[in-house]
Amino acid sequence: MIISPFNPQAGSLYSMNMILYFSLFISILKGYSPLIFSENSIQKIKVIAHRGAHTELPENTIQAFEEAIEIGVDYIEVDLRTTKDGYLAVFHDGSLDRMTGIQGDFGDYDLKELQNMPLFHQGKLNKEYRIPTFEEVLKISKGRVKIYLDFKTADVQKTWKLIQKFGMDDQILVYVNHPLQQKDWGKTAPNVPLMMSLPDSVQDIESLKDFISETDVDYFDGKCQDYTPEMIQAAQFLGKEIWIDIQSPNESPEIWASCIKKGVNALQTDHPKDLREYLKNPELEKP
Repeated sequence: MIISPFNPQAGSLYSMNMILYFSLFISILKGYSPLIFSENSIQKIKVIAHRGAHTELPENTIQAFEEAIEIGVDYIEVDLRTTKDGYLAVFHDGSLDRMTGIQGDFGDYDLKELQNMPLFHQGKLNKEYRIPTFEEVLKISKGRVKIYLDFKTADVQKTWKLIQKFGMDDQILVYVNHPLQQKDWGKTAPNVPLMMSLPDSVQDIESLKDFISETDVDYFDGKCQDYTPEMIQAAQFLGKEIWIDIQSPNESPEIWASCIKKGVNALQTDHPKDLREYLKNPELEKP
């Protein structure tokens, strides 16, 4: 087993050491074997419920999140936006049309107006379901599940104060959608783990190394096909994690298996119950 000797507390020597050891790592990968990093390859794969358990319940609702928690997922993915009157609420789209049938943008309505809108469920509008506030989601999540926060449009300081209010400082991972968000989170809550997507320019180990050296985040997402096994092992060697977005109309056990064989750290899914059951299989093929 190879152990990374990097120590972030080592001051100015850290960057130099990282470059030297990464060069060594690339040399090792030229003779890559699945037996290398065998401990990493059998680590627990985290399951993220994309917008909650939303195949049977409307996405991003309290009911969908509660169902995901009951299933036993590691994280619920939560999309954060801001209402016209400044409340933090949970909704994916910038437009209301797909989920409410109402033409208009989410940010053009007050919280009370938004929560009075019934949501589509199984093709029909249903008043049983409504848009929740972020505070409501934090309340049901504390001590039960971690939150993968897709930071759409919101104020970082206001968001962080709510997270602290519920004592969930160490139960949040934030996906940042652009560099300004990364900068604001770094200033406001430097210990909160951040995630971002790889740019299209990252195609191999060398370009991955360059991107990681320029980016102060520890988690990366993307599609399974965006990564080779060698890229994933390289990222993990540098202390990073790869969380794959597998949610799609074509999601299947075959897709799960292909990602798991590459050695990923986590899978974001539209079928958390089925994936959890799949991962319990002792015969599951690993890298």
